[in-house]
Amino acid sequence: MMRRLSWLPPVVLCSGILLSAVGGQTDRPQGKKGLVGKEASQKQAPTRQKAPGKQGPKGQRQPKTVQASNPRSREQRLAKNHITAAFPRTRSLLGYLEQRDPKAFDTLLDHSRKITRRLENEALQMAKQHHPELSRLLLRLRKSHPRTYQTAIRELVVDHQRIQRSKSRGKVDHDLALREWRLRSQARFIAAQMTVKNTPELTRQLAAVLTQEEAARRQQMQLEIQRYQRQIQRLQDRLKQDPAKSVRSQLKRIQRQAQTRTKTDKRRRK
Repeated sequence: MMRRLSWLPPVVLCSGILLSAVGGQTDRPQGKKGLVGKEASQKQAPTRQKAPGKQGPKGQRQPKTVQASNPRSREQRLAKNHITAAFPRTRSLLGYLEQRDPKAFDTLLDHSRKITRRLENEALQMAKQHHPELSRLLLRLRKSHPRTYQTAIRELVVDHQRIQRSKSRGKVDHDLALREWRLRSQARFIAAQMTVKNTPELTRQLAAVLTQEEAARRQQMQLEIQRYQRQIQRLQDRLKQDPAKSVRSQLKRIQRQAQTRTKTDKRRRK
């Protein structure tokens, strides 16, 4: 079953960002023109009354001043959200640190921002190399829909880290993990296009990509089964060993560690 399009909401699709990334166009329904005469006056939204401002020295009311948003506070909020998204249990700890030690809190957020930028750049580079359409879409989202971009880039960073961890299991595992991600990403991209304009060609493309994705996933499962079989074999070989021999081996190791610790303590005393 295909995963939910969590970071491609209708507002993104209707705004034409998705199709402009792949060279398409959207068909927006044209709204009705404004009403005239009495009907227009009846359907107008009620106007809000302005809140009274502060009185000046002569009793004149002065307009309220709107404070401009602080870019640094916005960056701190984003960095804090990244930390709590990766480590949900640290939310209360971050709040305590922000109140008790603001300097340490700022240092932590600065370090988090550096790590976040590096991880985002690496994830975007992977998308640019293996799924260029997704890379172009993310760059557009970063400018026009920052919140949607943050959700999408966090998911992409998680996928990139998972693919990087697969390198420790060998080149075959890494290639399969990368292939499965690329096909899954392409399937979601085509599915998002179909929500705007469903055509038989897109349906055929989606079916072909899903078939390849399922084949890659099955190969991953086969490799995982082989790893489990090797692990089970190692455990069975260990169970066949003589328990008394294992106890003697552990006893000798502990005695050697104790003797080494004693010699070290004597040298320190001298």
